[in-house]
Amino acid sequence: MDHPLYGAFEKLRRARKHLNELETEIGVAPLDAYAIRFEQEFKPDTSTIEVTLQGLPKFPVRWGLIAADALNNLRAALNYLTWELAVFNLAAQGIERAPLDDTQFPIAYRRWKGVPQKQVADLRPDHARRIKAIQPNGASHLAQFPEHLLRDVQEVRVFTNSHLLTHLAVLTNDDKHRILLPTAFVAGETQINDYVGINCTVNHINHFLQVGLENDAKWAEVQVTPTGGGEPKVQVNDRIDKTRIEFGSPPFTAADALWQIRDVVANIVTSFWSDLDSGESDWVVPEWAKP
Repeated sequence: MDHPLYGAFEKLRRARKHLNELETEIGVAPLDAYAIRFEQEFKPDTSTIEVTLQGLPKFPVRWGLIAADALNNLRAALNYLTWELAVFNLAAQGIERAPLDDTQFPIAYRRWKGVPQKQVADLRPDHARRIKAIQPNGASHLAQFPEHLLRDVQEVRVFTNSHLLTHLAVLTNDDKHRILLPTAFVAGETQINDYVGINCTVNHINHFLQVGLENDAKWAEVQVTPTGGGEPKVQVNDRIDKTRIEFGSPPFTAADALWQIRDVVANIVTSFWSDLDSGESDWVVPEWAKP
């Protein structure tokens, strides 16, 4: 007889397969070998030189599809867990009905919104409390931050957005509406240096530092005074040392963080394993499923 959480662990297995596939494909792509260039165009009407980013690759849409497959399997694993906890509780009380249709694993990352009660209404009270305790807006997560910062709504949003369950919720919600396109982000140190004028004098440099990188993005606007002898140009000495791949919308999620999300979900599922083990199942948690 299979354990009630067998399905949840199968979802974890599928997520692991997709993450391995994604890691392999990204790993063989020479991301740091792509030459990011700084191109420029002189605007004579404003006497400015616009510096833009160029040379960034167009990453395969397939990467976003693979990432979404992994994440949706992880989200399903949590929902499978919650459903089985509800089934377990109803059976223990002799209630002969299926759990409420609203039963699912909540992910609450807005402080002013609690966990919808319908989602955990059929769970044993202690199981519901355990699930509520691990929420991004729960006390166990927010207690690590200074109290004076928790009075600031903006600060609290930063803290709840940093929780990996928030990333899981945002990414799976994004995937319902659009593909999780992979984007290059600054991962290393960005070096900003003085520009040397060619056929001009540099008066002022206004940088538009980009965290998410894309071709044609404005990097800098340089106010110059032409000195003659040719079209004004600047010698750009800036440098982006390293990039990384991220997915989704704010809070953007780095590709390697997908494994961390997987480990969080695995930890949650396995933490309820013994609660639902009636002793009739000979199925054990496989090593790959453990966080």
